[in-house]
Amino acid sequence: MPKKDPSRLRDPNRQTSAERDYRADMMDYFASGRGSVCERLEHFPKYVSRQALSRYLALYEIFKLAVPVQGSIVQCGVNHGGSLMLWAQLSSILEPVNIQRKVFGFDTFEGFPSIDAKDAKPGARNAQLRRGGYAGGSLEDLARAVELFDRNRFLAHI
Repeated sequence: MPKKDPSRLRDPNRQTSAERDYRADMMDYFASGRGSVCERLEHFPKYVSRQALSRYLALYEIFKLAVPVQGSIVQCGVNHGGSLMLWAQLSSILEPVNIQRKVFGFDTFEGFPSIDAKDAKPGARNAQLRRGGYAGGSLEDLARAVELFDRNRFLAHI
């Protein structure tokens, strides 16, 4: 019997049962993994899918292109904040004394306010194409992530 996909943002019609089973098994593996949660997070490649790691590596390559360019990083639609925090982490790693670079994230945190009729046509295969679709984590959660990130930056006092 196929397992329920633990990711609420994945469209079950666009995933194979093997992909859903993998994510469910990986979630169980992480939950029962050796060491503290902190230790498991510090060894995250052991627990993350190749697709997720590929996405973060692609964002890293994009960020490297931005390093010689002055200006800010702006992400529209931060969802849970993973990519937004990656931009901030990469900036602090690759340009630790660049106090000019700012990383901005914009989101309603409530998902789509509405969907155009063209997108909501019958047979649309993405379950998130609805009012409230892609609602991300709470603003408070992301604010806490930023506060913790700021405490660990090279120039945390600025």
